[in-house]
Order: sequence, then structure tokens, then C-alpha cells
Amino acid sequence: MQAASTGENAMNRTTAAVCATLLVAASLPLSGCIYGRSSTSISGNFVGQGTYNKIEVGSTDEAWVKTALGSPNRQTQLADGGSLWTYSYSRSEESRGTFLWLIGGSSRERTEGSTHIEFDELGVVRDTWRD
Repeated sequence: MQAASTGENAMNRTTAAVCATLLVAASLPLSGCIYGRSSTSISGNFVGQGTYNKIEVGSTDEAWVKTALGSPNRQTQLADGGSLWTYSYSRSEESRGTFLWLIGGSSRERTEGSTHIEFDELGVVRDTWRD
């Protein structure tokens, strides 16, 4: 009885191995049939959150901001002698994908934003905000 049981176990292992091999072999032609890519680009003057958080109202001055962020996209003189600097950017994301070279899709998304820094008449940051 023991010999028959060992023979059945060997046959079950062989059957399982054959089934696994067939399953892998059957899925190989599909492995190259799915393709996708995405890309992101930023143009303009994007101010990252870490840099934005370093700007302190009441102590950061124009020289520090210009060194850290560069020249603003727009600089406006205010009636009280202060100034408003605006850093604007545009972010584009594109994604594409295909399945079996027959079914495909793509998406594009564009977002724009600005960081505004207001200085008092002495050139010290008075306010900051983003939109």
C-alpha cells in the first residue's frame, strides 16, 4: 500500500509541474502586449513646498528670496512702497497605454499655479500665499 501511495504522490507532483509549465508558457505571449508610459514636465518658476516653508513673514528679505527662488515672473510695486513678487508655473502630465496593440488610451492634464510673496517698504516679507 505504501508503494502505491508514493507512486500517486509522484504522479500528482508531475501533473502539477506540467500544469504550472503550461500556464507560464501560455502567458508569455501576453507579457509584451501591455505597454504604458507617463511623463511630467514643469515650466516656469515652481516653488517647492520645502522652500516655501522656509520663507518667514517678518524676517525673510528680498535678497534671500531672490537667491533661493531667482527672479520672479512678475514684480508689482504697491502704493504703500512695498512690492509683490509672483512666481508662476505650469505642470503637464501625459499618460499613454495600450493592450494587445489594439486597445489604447491616453490622458493629458495641465495645471497652473503661482506663489505670491509680498514685501513691505523695507524689503521684508509681509505675506505669502499660493494659488
